[in-house]
Amino acid sequence: MAQVFELHFNPKLREDLIFDSFCYEPTNVYEKRLGSLYLTGELKNALPQNLRFLDHLAQVIKDKFYATPIKSVEENLKAGLKKANDFLEEEVKNDNTSWLGNLNFAVLSLKNFDLNFTKVGNLKIFLLRGGEIIDLGKKLELQEIEPYPLKIFLNIVSGKLTADDIIFVSTKEIFDLFFDENFLAEIAKSQVEKKFSEKELKRILREKEKVLAGISGVCLLISLKEEVLPKKAISFEKEVKIIPLKKFFQPIFNQIKNFPKILQRLVPQRPKIKIRPEIEVKKFWPKLFALPKIQITKELKKKLVLILALILLLAIGFLIFQRKKEVSSRKEETIWQDLATQNKLKIIENPEILFEFSKEEFLPQKMTGLDNALYFFNPNNNWLFKFENGKKEKIETKEKIKMGVSFAKNSILSLGEKNQLVLFENDQFRETIPLPEPYPEFEINDFSVFKQNLYFLDSRKGEILKYPPPKFEKNEVIIGRQWLNPKSKKFPTNAKIGGGSMAIDGSIWILTKDNKIEQYFAGQYQKNLEINIFPEIKNFEKIFTSFDLPYLFILEPAQKRVIVLEKTGSTGSPQAGEVFAQFQSEKFDNLKDLFVSDKIIYLLNGQKVYSINL
Repeated sequence: MAQVFELHFNPKLREDLIFDSFCYEPTNVYEKRLGSLYLTGELKNALPQNLRFLDHLAQVIKDKFYATPIKSVEENLKAGLKKANDFLEEEVKNDNTSWLGNLNFAVLSLKNFDLNFTKVGNLKIFLLRGGEIIDLGKKLELQEIEPYPLKIFLNIVSGKLTADDIIFVSTKEIFDLFFDENFLAEIAKSQVEKKFSEKELKRILREKEKVLAGISGVCLLISLKEEVLPKKAISFEKEVKIIPLKKFFQPIFNQIKNFPKILQRLVPQRPKIKIRPEIEVKKFWPKLFALPKIQITKELKKKLVLILALILLLAIGFLIFQRKKEVSSRKEETIWQDLATQNKLKIIENPEILFEFSKEEFLPQKMTGLDNALYFFNPNNNWLFKFENGKKEKIETKEKIKMGVSFAKNSILSLGEKNQLVLFENDQFRETIPLPEPYPEFEINDFSVFKQNLYFLDSRKGEILKYPPPKFEKNEVIIGRQWLNPKSKKFPTNAKIGGGSMAIDGSIWILTKDNKIEQYFAGQYQKNLEINIFPEIKNFEKIFTSFDLPYLFILEPAQKRVIVLEKTGSTGSPQAGEVFAQFQSEKFDNLKDLFVSDKIIYLLNGQKVYSINL
C-alpha cells in the first residue's frame, strides 16, 4: 500500500547533529490490525551520551504502540506517546536535559489510508496531492512545551488519504532546500504525471548533487499505492562503498550449496514414493534408502571432475581467506594491546562501587571531599549529602549550591546561585557573604581555593580573579583583584564552560575547549600541554589536582575513562603531560565528577560512586 523512501543526507557532516528515521511494518496478524508506524527525528547540539537518544525514544513508542492490538490505532498511538513522555520525563530526572529545545521528532501511523500523526519541534510534514503541496503540520506548530510534569507530545491530527498521495516529512534545513531548489515542485509534478518512482526520485536529486553535498538532515517520503511495494532506503553521502568479501563470493557459494541439485539433474531420477497409511512403513525401509544405479559416462566424468576441482579451489581460497583474516585480527589485537600498554591503559570490568544514591533520595551533580568525607551537590536543591564511614547524611543549605570546595579544617566553602559565598563548618551552616563583582558582567565559570585564597575563572573575559581569605564576619566585604599579569603572553579565553575547567596546586591549570591544558604561574602563562594519548581524545570534561598530588587528573565521559598525567616529566624535566595511568570501564557510562584523596580516585557516575586505587 505504501512505498517508503528514507533519505539521509551527509550524516557525518556535523558532529553535534544526530538524525534518523524509523519505519516499522507489521510483522504478524495482530500488528496488521494497527498498520505501519513511521518516525523521524533530529537532535541538535547533541552530547556524546545522547548518541542513542533517538533510537531509545523510537523503540519506546514502537513497543507501546504494538503492545495492545485489540485496541484502536488512536488509542495505541496515544499510549505510545504517553510512554514517550514518561521516558523524556525520566531523562530530565536523571539530569539529562541537553535535549530540551534541541529535539525535533515526528510520529505517523498509517493503516490502509487512515493517517494519524503528531510532532514536536521544527520538523516539517506536508501532503503532496494532485500537484498541490499542503502543510499538514501547521496545526501543531503553535504547541508549547509544558514545563513540568513534562509533556512533549500532545495533540494528534487524523486524516484520510487517497491513492497516489505522498507524505513528505523532513528536518527544516532539508525542507528549505527542497522548497528553494524546486525539489518538491518536481516531485509533485511527477506525481501528477504518474511518473513518481525510485528512478524518478534519484534523477531529481542527482541533478542537484552539488547542492545536496553541503547539507545534513533526514527526509521521509511515503507514497500511497494500491499495491504493496517494498521500502527503499537511499543514503546521499559521498563515501567509498566496501563490498564484503562474503557478498563477493556469494554466487559461488550458492553454486556449492546447490551442488546436490546439480548432481541430481545429471543422474536418472527415481520416481517419488507415496506411502499409504494402511501399509507398514518398515517394509519399504530398504527401498526408500536404496541408491539408484547410475551409468557413468565420459561426459558425466568430465562434469564431476570440473565440479570437484571448483569445490577444491574454493575450499583452498576460503582457507587462505580465513587464515589471513585470523592473522589480521591477531595483528590488530596485538597492535591494540601494544598501544594500550604504552599508554598505560587499564580496563576495569567491575569497578568497586563505594555506594549508590536512589533516584528518590538524591540526584548528585557535583562532588568534593574533606578529610575522610565526600560531599555531593545538586544546583537545584537546597541541601547537600555527606558520605563518611559508610553512612549518608543530608545537610540543609538554605541556599542552592552551584559548586563547593574544601576550604579549611572541618569546613566547606560553597558558591550559591546568586554568587553568595556559603560556609559550612563542622557540617553546620555558619554564614553567607556576598561576592562583590570586580567589574560589570562578571561571570564565574569555575572557582577553587588555595591556601584559603579564593580564585574565580571568568573565561568570557579571560580573567582569573583572586580574593583574600574571607573571615565570614558580619557586614564583611572582600575585594578581589586580577591575578593575571596584563603582560602575560596568553589568557584563558578558551576555557571549558560549566565548572571543572580550573585546578590549583600553586600553578593554575586550565582545561580548554580544544582538550588542551594551559599552565599559569605567578600571574603569567607558562606552557600549553598537548596530550597525545590512545585511545584518542574525544572530549575532556574536568581537570583536578591539589598541592599534595603529583598528578593531573582528567575526566573524559565520552571515552568512559579517567586519565592520570604527570605534572613534570618522569625524568624530572620540565616537560609535563606524560601518561601515568588510564582507567577505563564500560560501567563508567555517566561520569559527572571526580575527587582524589589518599591515592584513591572517587568517580561520580550517575547515582553510583566508584573508587579506584592508584
